Amino acid sequence: MLTMLSSLQGQHSKRPGRSIGCWKSLGMLLACAQIWTAWIDRRVRHGLETHTNCPLCDQEPETSDHLFASCSVTLQVWHAIFATLGVNLSLPRIACSIMERWLEFRALLPGNWQKGFDTLFALVCWRIWKERNGRIFRAQVSTLPQMLISIESEAELWVLAGAKRLGRLFSE
Repeated sequence: MLTMLSSLQGQHSKRPGRSIGCWKSLGMLLACAQIWTAWIDRRVRHGLETHTNCPLCDQEPETSDHLFASCSVTLQVWHAIFATLGVNLSLPRIACSIMERWLEFRALLPGNWQKGFDTLFALVCWRIWKERNGRIFRAQVSTLPQMLISIESEAELWVLAGAKRLGRLFSE
């Protein structure tokens, strides 16, 4: 996993060998997702996991790629967000990796929105993860509108904390 991130670092940078800021947050998210997937596999092998389907859609086995990139609930969230941005979101393929989905979404946006979108992608994945944990550990299920409100509230906090480009996504 780290080798993959290292090889991708600098691919989208203007200067070879330098990474853009999004790699810090996205790279950390991907590393955590990889660790989480290994943890789920280990729990299943030892008979500790009773529910292996995605807690959001209950349609597919739970993997990080499914949860963050292919889950029908996650895709509904993204459709609503892109509608807010005024961008038509039509997905040619449903199943793909987190990295492929991020690059696919990023390509739909104008260049001046892409850095803000990198932050938004990490934020949405974070809220999807929080929703997953709420469903598993507290039996709390949010509706799509509730999930969108929590994403908007979190985005406002991130903007206040200094994520200026995230704020520009919704102000332009």
